[in-house]
Amino acid sequence: MPLFRQIIGKRCRKCLRIITKTANQLNLIPKYPRRPTHGTEIACLPRRHRGQLGEIFLVSGVTQSKTVLDDAGLRNLEVPASPQLDDSGPGKQYLNRLLHITGALQTSLDVNKVIETFSIEIKSILPHHSIHYHYLEQQITVEVGDKARNSCSYQLVVCGQSLGQIKLTRSKKFSPQETALLEKLLCSLVYPLRNSLLFRNAQQAALKDPLTGINNRAAMDITLARELELARRHKTPLTLITLDIDRFKQINDTHGHLAGDHVLKAVTDIIAECMRSSDILFRYGGEEFTIILSNTGLRGATLLAERVRKAIESRTITANNRHIPLTVSIGLATADAADTRESLFDKADVAMYQAKSAGRNCVIAYEAAPAA
Repeated sequence: MPLFRQIIGKRCRKCLRIITKTANQLNLIPKYPRRPTHGTEIACLPRRHRGQLGEIFLVSGVTQSKTVLDDAGLRNLEVPASPQLDDSGPGKQYLNRLLHITGALQTSLDVNKVIETFSIEIKSILPHHSIHYHYLEQQITVEVGDKARNSCSYQLVVCGQSLGQIKLTRSKKFSPQETALLEKLLCSLVYPLRNSLLFRNAQQAALKDPLTGINNRAAMDITLARELELARRHKTPLTLITLDIDRFKQINDTHGHLAGDHVLKAVTDIIAECMRSSDILFRYGGEEFTIILSNTGLRGATLLAERVRKAIESRTITANNRHIPLTVSIGLATADAADTRESLFDKADVAMYQAKSAGRNCVIAYEAAPAA
């Protein structure tokens, strides 16, 4: 009793009775005076005192997790790096069930599939209408089922790393026993989910240019093939712009490679300022960039290319307290029915080299050679 008084301080006796009664029912009176190794369900407290208990420890027969209720009422479920397994007594049934669920979750590295599988696997033991998962860091949102009125939400944490928020909803309220069961089930989700997030992050990193942070050549190959297929299917125009920084080698030789890196980042920012939200920018390699303009014909692409050219020419860029004048040569080509990813790029590249030959700092659109 003094231990629970120490946890809640001078809170009302009603809260103290609820905590003590629940702890006695679950046989969770701690033997050690430092802090309880087990805890109780926060949701059973009056609303005005929720969030005042600090850290609540919940132990299943399979793994120990820590639940913290924050100021917004969102439970934070923290799972340790080394779960404690108990394969004897009543914990064996939970162990077998969780191992089955974990095995099913490990069959995929796709985040959507992992969340969908988790919903299917637990539905027979914890009925629910929907699961909503959101991971802000990678802008991932997964929704399975139709949202209902009552919900139970958790912030998933493993080894101090946040894995996002998950929310289960249904028409009937979740009981304290069901909440405790859900926390045990979530322990089987966090590691397969973390693996899928790491895999997704590695995939995205492979498609990004490390210097400028924009898409790289590999991403352009994938995106251009997709956009060409969409343009054919919907019979919409598609234009590709290639852009090359004029005399970039001279900039590196005169000002150094660090100044050259600064120029590449500055040009990236300027192009991004001129683009529409639907346009996609890539660093193709070295000082060459490409822009994919979906649903855009030659006239609209030419206007954008001129806007980019003028913005770069007029911008003052300095490195080592020295002004670096910049211009770019731009070529563009609009896809026709027979174009592949390679042929469309070749057309835009030819137009860009024509702009170089024409004196640089200009925009030239590809024109097919007249038939003999």
